[in-house]
Amino acid sequence: MLRFSLREGDYFMVGGNIRVTFTRINEFGQASVSVEAPREVPVLRGAVYEDQVAQQAAEGDTEAQVLYLELAAQRNARKRENLRRKSSRAEHKRRVLAGEIKASQ
Repeated sequence: MLRFSLREGDYFMVGGNIRVTFTRINEFGQASVSVEAPREVPVLRGAVYEDQVAQQAAEGDTEAQVLYLELAAQRNARKRENLRRKSSRAEHKRRVLAGEIKASQ
């Protein structure tokens, strides 16, 4: 996997004809990107793609079934990581309020 660190306005190219531009990040930590791609290239939100794979798997497509299991494992790993981060933030807040540590700036 390739990971990018981008500033507003930065972009990267995929295959020479798809441009992904980082536009902003809001106060909730959600990033906004714009994607410029040829009309024949489908650009789907992950949840929509996963729904399509699930439908194909349910219809008996064996390749889709394998992909569905991989996507489900990745989704579960993301959920576990998000829960870990949330509990870590809650523990930090508890320790600050209890005076065990100083609040970070």
